Amino acid sequence: FLRALEEAVGREQFDRFIRTYIERFGFRSIDTATFLECVEAELPGALERVRAKEWVYGPGIPDNAPTISSPTRDAIDALVHGGRMPTEDEARAWNGTAWTYYLESLPRDASGLCYGLDLHFHLSRHGNPEIRCAWYLLAIESRASFDRDYLSEQFYTLEQFLETNGRLK
Repeated sequence: FLRALEEAVGREQFDRFIRTYIERFGFRSIDTATFLECVEAELPGALERVRAKEWVYGPGIPDNAPTISSPTRDAIDALVHGGRMPTEDEARAWNGTAWTYYLESLPRDASGLCYGLDLHFHLSRHGNPEIRCAWYLLAIESRASFDRDYLSEQFYTLEQFLETNGRLK
């Protein structure tokens, strides 16, 4: 939504709006109506140009959403569509968001990848709970088949994860 506003009014005017917004509302919460009033006052007509009612009150993302490109996302999409794991070099460059996006994008019949992913990247013991959660969900939803010893270890790491993060996940 903010990117759509920026594209509608231009970077210079949008930057002025952001500075004004932060000066006026920094370090406190405001409601939606107050935010929209501020936008209309600082960027007259912008809300209508971006069809703000659809953004704020409609379901999903409106069809006028700006296209945002990302080389990392494009590379991950290619891996997913190719049904393959990242190489060590590719994975080394990923942050938690990239890993989570990759794992959440894989089809839920990726049982063949699950064992290899954990074997190479130790996702079931990863320090980032978002990555671990995404990996566990992929493995469970894919009905990943593991050998008995490995499966026993996975139940143990999953149990530890849920004891630590269960309420959040």
